[in-house]
Amino acid sequence: MATTKAKSTKTAKPTTKTAKKAPVKKKTATRAASTKKAQPQYRSLHVSSPDRPFLSFNVTRQTFYWLIILALVLGLGGWVISLQIKINDLYNKIEENQQSISTYQTMELAAKKKAAR
Repeated sequence: MATTKAKSTKTAKPTTKTAKKAPVKKKTATRAASTKKAQPQYRSLHVSSPDRPFLSFNVTRQTFYWLIILALVLGLGGWVISLQIKINDLYNKIEENQQSISTYQTMELAAKKKAAR
């Protein structure tokens, strides 16, 4: 069974003595001895011949990807232009209607003024 210690009622008195520590000597950093690695042999730098000419054309998978992207860009551009044309036509029709309404109203006002004389 577990036993518990009885708490003592004695209180400890503070001591005024402080123990002096010995001065610490600073250590200098030492490097571990390193072994010199063998350096690789240097080769002369010269221009190598290209694998293929710069302006050559080879059909690859990447060519098809770029063609698909080109078709998408051109198609979306054409779609945006056609939408812009339709919107401009709609604005033109609205403007024509407003002008015809205002012309009709001015004609009615002129007719009423003539009849009132």
